[in-house]
Amino acid sequence: MNLAAVLLAGGQSARLGGTDKAMVSVGGRTLLARCVGSVRALEADPVVVVGPMRAARDFPKDVLVAQEQPAGAGPAAATLSGLRALEVDDECLVVIMAADLPLAREALVAVVEGARQAVQGGRDGAMAQADGHDQYLLMCVRRGSVLRAVGTEDFVNDSMRRLIELLDLDRVETSMLSVLDTDTWPAVVQARDILREEISMQQTTDWSTVASAIAGIQGTPIDVDAILDLARDAAHGVERPAAPVTTFILGYAAGTQSLDAESVAALAASLGRAALEFGAEE
Repeated sequence: MNLAAVLLAGGQSARLGGTDKAMVSVGGRTLLARCVGSVRALEADPVVVVGPMRAARDFPKDVLVAQEQPAGAGPAAATLSGLRALEVDDECLVVIMAADLPLAREALVAVVEGARQAVQGGRDGAMAQADGHDQYLLMCVRRGSVLRAVGTEDFVNDSMRRLIELLDLDRVETSMLSVLDTDTWPAVVQARDILREEISMQQTTDWSTVASAIAGIQGTPIDVDAILDLARDAAHGVERPAAPVTTFILGYAAGTQSLDAESVAALAASLGRAALEFGAEE
């Protein structure tokens, strides 16, 4: 079943002081670019961004642009403008997603899978739900279902809730964090902190692959989390220089004793506990 996407990137951004929210950088990419990347990762094509046209240097490539009429008529009107701008058949599944959900990638995967199952069961699609609350701006629906339900209405300044009530959607439970709406500066800062940690962890994992190849042990399972936890415990319980010394001891023991991944993790945990107890005795 084909997949397309409508990304909602309009609005006044009043709580961000009028800043163009879609162009705010989070985790080294704009919110809009991150949103486009999330749907592209699911092979959504075409992708329509509903909102004002941005400068070419800031705008993701290979996306279409639509504008609800009148501009600023709300997310329901923007959703319909995007659906009508798509040149796909009515059976196509369409992700409808706000552009200010930078942590939603895993939730999006679950919603799309939920929508595929819902449509097979004769329903219209699926929508994210967090802590029992519907998330109107993260759903996946059959295009024809929506257009048939609304007819010729434009939903100008109308609510997403009324639009949703016309559809038969399954709910897919997800975490509140995954639908963090970065429409305030504190939320932007929170998302940046979370993504900074994720990016750092990914770089560490990538480096472990490179380092393993250099050391001639490529393919060896490496529990990065266990090693990093050990380093933190050693630095906290003893002194900062104890971290690399302790992880070297772990690696040397693993190599000389031919420990498997489970045994390495167990030894790392034992060393970590010992380091914290060592510091407590000082």
